[in-house]
Amino acid sequence: MSRVWFKKGVSLKNLQPQTVWAMERAREVFASRGLNCIYTSIYRQQVEGEKFSLHPLGRAFDCDTDHDISVAVWGVIADELAVILGDEFDVLAHDAGSGFHIHAEFDPK
Repeated sequence: MSRVWFKKGVSLKNLQPQTVWAMERAREVFASRGLNCIYTSIYRQQVEGEKFSLHPLGRAFDCDTDHDISVAVWGVIADELAVILGDEFDVLAHDAGSGFHIHAEFDPK
């Protein structure tokens, strides 16, 4: 059985309902592969010099797993989640310096 948890220090400040819904969909995608889902970042302050982020608005989250999966599998997970979440969300698998993870944000155009 797959588990879900939050990395120590993750803040739910400003969390928006669309983000909560998307986080549950991400958990389901991880669980469908027998993977644990770890939320590693939700709210965080905008860092000076950083590209604009939706994390401070509660409209973005990052999630990871404690399982060892390939870059290709990260891409498949991101693609599946993007289809489920639809056009109002941006989803990508990337390594921002701390290892591959999923970043998703509610960003209607």
